[in-house]
Amino acid sequence: MIKRKHYYSILFAIVTIALIGYALLGFETYCWWNPTIDTQFSPGYDESKFSSIEPGMSEEYIIELLGEPFTKNVLEDEGAEDWYFSNDGKSEWGDWAWLVRVVRFDKNSKVIKTIESVRYD
Repeated sequence: MIKRKHYYSILFAIVTIALIGYALLGFETYCWWNPTIDTQFSPGYDESKFSSIEPGMSEEYIIELLGEPFTKNVLEDEGAEDWYFSNDGKSEWGDWAWLVRVVRFDKNSKVIKTIESVRYD
């Protein structure tokens, strides 16, 4: 019995140290039990609607579908524009990875592609 209590004490100490280290050092990691824990989505955003976007759709249709994006970023070298429908910073108690959702348009304001990724920043 003494060994089992000792084992649990050591395990508790390791977990406690790890959690304190995370809180103090701010390691950003993917939250597998809640992937959107640190992701803000623009008003009107819907993941299933985002998944339905296809190349050639117009900017006007995307606004009808998802609403206005958080930000727009012109890519002059590529002659394109990225619309960001997600942003970092939702979680108030930790810095977690966040889900990036972007629609890229060409110079004729037509969808080229959608971008889905996880960002650790």
